[in-house]
Amino acid sequence: AFVRHRREVVTRRTLYDLRKSRERALILEGLAVALENIDPVIALIKAAPTPAEAKKGLMEQIWRSPLVEEMLTRAVAQANAESYRPLGLAAEFGFSSNGYRLSDAQAQAILELRLQRLTGLEQDKIVAEYKEVMDQIADLLDILARPERITTMIGDDLAIAHFDRALCG
Repeated sequence: AFVRHRREVVTRRTLYDLRKSRERALILEGLAVALENIDPVIALIKAAPTPAEAKKGLMEQIWRSPLVEEMLTRAVAQANAESYRPLGLAAEFGFSSNGYRLSDAQAQAILELRLQRLTGLEQDKIVAEYKEVMDQIADLLDILARPERITTMIGDDLAIAHFDRALCG
């Protein structure tokens, strides 16, 4: 019963981490798309009479982003595309053969992007974080697909708890 409970705890924790990672990846994808198309994005935002119109314009446009397309293509080769999408994200958003459509959350993140993030170093940080989150999603999917990894994680948790108790006690 204890092991069964720990399996459930580890599985739920992994599912939670996966959901958060998918949400973060989506925002980073949107920022990466915007950074690769920064001049048209800025022009669109400047031309919009209100922030709501700018957001609408960002979401209506089909964008090209070789970096994001490459990362998503590599991820899809490892698992199906839906594994990397946040739950509830409409099929019309994200990468397709026509290009990339930004979601509401992505468009909002672009509008909130601080200008200092447009420097080369900050752009590199966004891309590096995006790659890291995509790798984390792959790892979390692997954990959920392989029960032996969950068993190993339970053993690691128990070993850490035992070590902590020995130090405190």
